Amino acid sequence: GADEGEADDHASRAVASKSNLTATVILKDGSLHAEVIGVIGNQETVTLPMSSYSYVRFVNLDDEARRLVVDLGAEIVTVNGTETKQPEQLCTQAVGKDGAQFIVVRPTRPSTSSESPFTFTVPGIDDAVTIVVP
Repeated sequence: GADEGEADDHASRAVASKSNLTATVILKDGSLHAEVIGVIGNQETVTLPMSSYSYVRFVNLDDEARRLVVDLGAEIVTVNGTETKQPEQLCTQAVGKDGAQFIVVRPTRPSTSSESPFTFTVPGIDDAVTIVVP
């Protein structure tokens, strides 16, 4: 019937996110850089708004499957009266050659509040793209 064969029944939600894309982080030839809408050239820094959802696409152009790690510093958390640093990290699934994966990032504090920089990294790759949260 009419319920069968609808092209968008199982459509990926990631495609709809493209309209709100903040940045694309690209791994190519063992090097990491970002492309930001409205900014010409490869970027080493991406600015993300605080407390807003930012859609970031990771594109892997290298041969090996890789994942993008988002590091938003460490939060000081008190557990049983003891202050401990709890890293705030997110990551994509592993992405194969020429693959892409979306990740939603929502920084809850400014990057200046952290001792360590906020970054996009790929394990095994030396490069990092710095995240600035004003």
